[in-house]
Amino acid sequence: MQPLMSSPAEAMAGLRAMATCARADGEFSDAEASLISAAATLLGVTLDDPRQLDSIDPEALKAALPDPKRRELALQAMILMTVMDEDVSGAEAALVSRYATALGVDEPRPTEDLQVL
Repeated sequence: MQPLMSSPAEAMAGLRAMATCARADGEFSDAEASLISAAATLLGVTLDDPRQLDSIDPEALKAALPDPKRRELALQAMILMTVMDEDVSGAEAALVSRYATALGVDEPRPTEDLQVL
C-alpha cells in the first residue's frame, strides 16, 4: 500500500492546501482546524496550530506533489474542507475548481456537487 504522502514536504503541502481552502470563505472554523490537526497526525506531522499554516498557490502545490494520485488526494482533502463548516461558499467551490484545473485532476465534484450543497 502506497503511503498517503511520501515525504514530510508533501504532507505539509497537502496540509497547506487544506488551510488555504479553510480560509477561502473568510472564516477558519474550529471544525476545519480539527480536521487539519487530524490529517497532520495521520501524516506524521506535528502542528502547533493549523491556523498558522501558510497558504499555498495551485502551481506550488502542483510542484510539491509530482504524483497525480497524491494531487488527487490533496484535492479531495480540500473538498472535505469545504463542507466542514456545513456551509459551502461560492468562494470555496471556485477555489477547489481552480486547484483541480491547475493540478490536472479530473474531479467533477468541485463544479457540480459543491454548488448544490
